[in-house]
Amino acid sequence: MPTNGHERTIQDSQLRCTCLILESMLFNIRIQTSQSVTTTIEMALKGVAIMGIHTVNIRSDNAAYYHCAGTIGTMPSLSKSTGVTVKSWIFSEVSNGKGSADRVTANCKSKMRRLINSGMDMENQNDLITLLEATPLLKGLSFYLFDIFDSPTPQTPSKIDRITDYSHFEYEEDGVTAWKYRGIGEGILFKDDLHSNTLPYKIVRSGGFLPNEDSAAWDPIKIRQGQRATFWHYDPKNIASRGVEEVEIDESAVDSDAATPTEGRDGLLFTCWCGASYVRHGDC
Repeated sequence: MPTNGHERTIQDSQLRCTCLILESMLFNIRIQTSQSVTTTIEMALKGVAIMGIHTVNIRSDNAAYYHCAGTIGTMPSLSKSTGVTVKSWIFSEVSNGKGSADRVTANCKSKMRRLINSGMDMENQNDLITLLEATPLLKGLSFYLFDIFDSPTPQTPSKIDRITDYSHFEYEEDGVTAWKYRGIGEGILFKDDLHSNTLPYKIVRSGGFLPNEDSAAWDPIKIRQGQRATFWHYDPKNIASRGVEEVEIDESAVDSDAATPTEGRDGLLFTCWCGASYVRHGDC
């Protein structure tokens, strides 16, 4: 079953995480479109909102259903409806290789292949969810089976001229500014003809590490104390030290074997717990 990945680098307060959302063909349409992408993002933003995330920066490849006016033009309305501000959308260079989302997708496929070889079946979407639910669960992964329905009212398409000429989009109150490369020139502001193209959906089944109020309350404390989080896939051996000094920690509650926090933020590169390095975006 074809699967694509979105990588969303998330920054909020003192917690900095990379949230990987797998978008599979787990809905009642056969072709992946801009509408299926934006609807999936809407569901993902509502989930991270529960976890206290209020701002996201989206990174993706140049697939047509990402790099189009329908998808880019929908983000301002999603920011308002979900309470999570989409600050930017950054596209990688063409043929730039695989990213973190693809690595997680590979883990999912490897698990499914192993279980199928052991005798389990995967003939439909429900079977796929059953395989992903088998223990041990993949770390830091939430998965959903959901139906997408046709819009009850006609949708107005967004218009962004020559959108494929731009690879960096930053959202502002009055529109979105586009650059070929961020910082070169003033960019072009598009503020008209930006409309939402999300569709109604219904979650049929979900599993993995799901967002909830308990995790939202305790995960920040666990992370700051060097403990493994419940929702976030966070390696306690690679905790960024920034912000830790601002939190009063009960030393008696910290595992004595926990690793010493490391900085890993020198220069223009940010090194993620997964081993990947990224050019620093703003204060991420």
